[in-house]
Amino acid sequence: MAKLKNNQISLTDLLEYLNSYSDFSFELAVLKMLRENEVECEHGGHYQDPVTNKSREFDIRAIKTIEHFRVRMAIECKNIRENFPILISCIPRHTQESYH
Repeated sequence: MAKLKNNQISLTDLLEYLNSYSDFSFELAVLKMLRENEVECEHGGHYQDPVTNKSREFDIRAIKTIEHFRVRMAIECKNIRENFPILISCIPRHTQESYH
């Protein structure tokens, strides 16, 4: 477990964290881009998983309406690089498992 520092966190420390290439800064950049493109967004929150009945978190829920069509998105932000990849395993899902 990481040890707590005795130093008080300053505004400079917080700004440095937010401006660094972190998962959270990437998430905020995605949120900003969506809102600039007139996409309605809900940033960060919890929901009850209807299959497992567990509390889960989400990064961004978004809705874009174009004429009479509505697209709903559940967006998971991952900060990946060549030295920090993500592996996605895809298997067929049943209809009752593939909703949010």
